[in-house]
Amino acid sequence: MIKKDLYEVLGVSPDASKEEIKKAYRKLARKYHPDVNPGDAEAEAKFKEISEAYDILSNDDKRREYDQLRQAASSASFRTPGGETAYDFTNFGSRFGPDLGSIFEDLFGFERQARSRGPIKGEDLFYRMEVDFRDAALGREVEISIPKEGICPSCMGRGVDLSSKTGAKACPSCRGRGSFHSMEKIRVKIPRGADTGTTIRLKGKGGPGINGGPPGDLYIELAVRPDPIFRREGRNLFVKSKVPLVDAVLGGSIEVPTLEGRVKVKIPPGTQCGQKLRLRGKGIEDASGRKGDAFVEVQVEIPKKLPAKAKKIFDDLKNILK
Repeated sequence: MIKKDLYEVLGVSPDASKEEIKKAYRKLARKYHPDVNPGDAEAEAKFKEISEAYDILSNDDKRREYDQLRQAASSASFRTPGGETAYDFTNFGSRFGPDLGSIFEDLFGFERQARSRGPIKGEDLFYRMEVDFRDAALGREVEISIPKEGICPSCMGRGVDLSSKTGAKACPSCRGRGSFHSMEKIRVKIPRGADTGTTIRLKGKGGPGINGGPPGDLYIELAVRPDPIFRREGRNLFVKSKVPLVDAVLGGSIEVPTLEGRVKVKIPPGTQCGQKLRLRGKGIEDASGRKGDAFVEVQVEIPKKLPAKAKKIFDDLKNILK
């Protein structure tokens, strides 16, 4: 059983006060409550996760017991791809003694109790994945490797080899853990128009079920890397482009980049520095087919040095415009 650190789930430190824990929970609960996110499976899963964390950390006795488990399992901790701390509590009782095993069951209600209740769905897993700006904007299928926790097929999760002629002993296949870590390669389709915070659900790619139950789901949260050229606001794109002074005054045209390639843009006479020129339909298209616009932010180029003839022209122009 893999469990994320409850303190990190609520975003508080291990020495947080009860008031800090309550404040953090209320903030997250308001954000992920099912009534606020009707039909959103990701929000529902997150709400269940923070509710479990609060139920334990808000109770002095349960928190004390969890801190014991957390300390005991520190050697079995690891970092998820999203940078979160997680603990491997698989066969916790057999590895750390019946007292701690009983505490684990009391807190989380899994393991031996779960085995007597029939098939139970596996845990939902969460993964944070960084993607390039253009891959998110245009959509793309990528292959990633994620850590997986599997039940040892030799001991079926018991952690001991009962078939040994010399009596029960630690299963060599899993070294007594009852499970094993592995890496699985999966294909992930990034939806067109995705942005930071977009969550992709992969059904059945989560943790293994218990007692023949179905596997959980995998939720992948995207983090989009900034782009050196484009800035995004919703479906709209913004790109800065230099415009020669003469073209800004008299009018002209320039080429600017878009997600679909470079296009020619007309510069109206009298264009000002900082003025935005709209390119309709050249923004980001979302999964529903709606497209935003692109905006060219004009940066008028002022020559640092002028030939003598050009300087004279500007002097004449200065006198004319007085």
